[in-house]
Order: sequence, then structure tokens, then C-alpha cells
Amino acid sequence: MAIGDAGYYIYGQSSVQGEIDAIPRNKYSFTVSLNYVGSPRPLDLTRIANIQMPTFTYRTQTLNKYNAKNIVQTGIDYTPITLTAYDTKDHYFEDFLKDYARYYFAGPMNEEDYASWLQSPKGLELPNSRNFITTLKIIRKDTANRSNTIEIFNPYITNVDTDTLDYADSSASVFRVSFSYEGYNIISDGTSPPPPFMDDTATPDAGFQDEDPFEEGNEDNYEVHQDAEEFTTALVPPAKGTHKPVVKTNKPQLERWDGTLKKGEKIRNIDGVSYKVPAPANGPS
Repeated sequence: MAIGDAGYYIYGQSSVQGEIDAIPRNKYSFTVSLNYVGSPRPLDLTRIANIQMPTFTYRTQTLNKYNAKNIVQTGIDYTPITLTAYDTKDHYFEDFLKDYARYYFAGPMNEEDYASWLQSPKGLELPNSRNFITTLKIIRKDTANRSNTIEIFNPYITNVDTDTLDYADSSASVFRVSFSYEGYNIISDGTSPPPPFMDDTATPDAGFQDEDPFEEGNEDNYEVHQDAEEFTTALVPPAKGTHKPVVKTNKPQLERWDGTLKKGEKIRNIDGVSYKVPAPANGPS
């Protein structure tokens, strides 16, 4: 296979009919909007430079288990994201920041002049709802009919950085805003949230009843072959007129080893458990 053939076969752009979807998404194809209190429609942030996608970290703790190390998960932390918006001449994003500040605090960025600043109240407001911003939505357009939506729940502004003015710099002025949030989800077209995780990993005792094969009263449920080289167990349907499944096995009816042996008895390991094998009827040879 020549260099480059692997990518050709994996992505298969020439062999796909219709939309090509087995290729990476572009970073520049996205839109951002906010839903917030007092707005009849979402605020479309069309004048932004970039935004980070939400990430998270697992909190873990390493515990000692004798000489072994066990890692235990204790929680999850969402990493703050940063949005960079242009400081446009129509004060579009600036007005949003002033509305956000006014909702939670009296004073910042909303004083008319110095005299009003001296006399006006300052401090924390008591809004009816604790969330000025309810959701922040990032939509990435994949193809004409496919998109990927990242919805961030209850974001809070934790930091607002304004730009540095510089006579030697002709680049655009921006706001850098950091958000913390309480959760998020990611949904692509054609997918749905997965069902709750169920651990259906097969185990060696799957399908068998949780009962002691040597419990008194169960002797009739077993087929015993003392001379068998291997021991097997199988679950069979309950007998007619009963509801209790019957376990058929060729394990011998032995007592578990209690640390003592009588004359002629031997120890035998069966499935990791030690049992006492009685002495032959004619005595030890």
C-alpha cells in the first residue's frame, strides 16, 4: 500500500454517494447564541472571533491496597471556557455585558456620570432567578443537512478581560470573557442520548442459582461421579409441579476442609476450594 492509501480508504471520499461525513469537522464553521432573561429571542453572537468548547476532568484518588495501587473516581469538574468577542462600534456585545452586570450588581459599567456614581447604591442585587443566562449554544455545521450542537447549561461569567489599546497595533479590539457552567450536552444529527449503562459482562457463574451445592437437603439435585477427572455443573428446568430450578453436577459430595484430616483422608482442590476426600472403604493402601 502506497503512502496516503490508508487515508484514502479510511475516509473514502471518492466512493461515498451523497454527503461526505467521515472527515474531520472544520474549526471555523460554527455559530454561537445565548438565551437569557428578558430577551424574547436568543442573542446571536455573530461578531466573535473564537470560543472554547467545554471540557471536563475526572477527580480521582489513589488508594493503597496492601502493596497494590487502586484508583478511585470521586467526581467530575467542568473546565471554564473562554469566548473572544469583537468590541464593535455598535456596542453590541458591550450592551450585553452591561445587562449582565446590572442583573446581579448595582454599579459596574452602568453609572451615568461621576455625580450619580457617588450617590447611587452599590452591591449585590437580589434577582428573581439566579440564572441570567440559561443556555449557551454552539452549533457546528457539518454538511448541508448535518450539524453538531453543544448546549451549555447555566453558564456564569467569571471574568471579563478588555483589550489593551496600543498606538503600534492596528488589530481589532476584543473582549475576552470566561464562563463557568453547571453542565452541558453534545448531540449530533442522527443520534440520541444513549440508555443508562448496564454492565452485562458475562461471568463464569452466569445462569446458575446462587446456592450452596453441598447444602443439606439438596443431595437429590446432583449427579455425582466420584471418579470423574473434571467436574461440571448445569442448570436444568424445574421438575414438574415445582418452581425451583434443579442444578445437575458431577461434583462429589464432600465436606470443606476445616484444617483437620482423619486417617486416610486427603485434601482435594475443586474450583479453588479445598475439600476433604474420605478414605476408601477398605482403608488406605
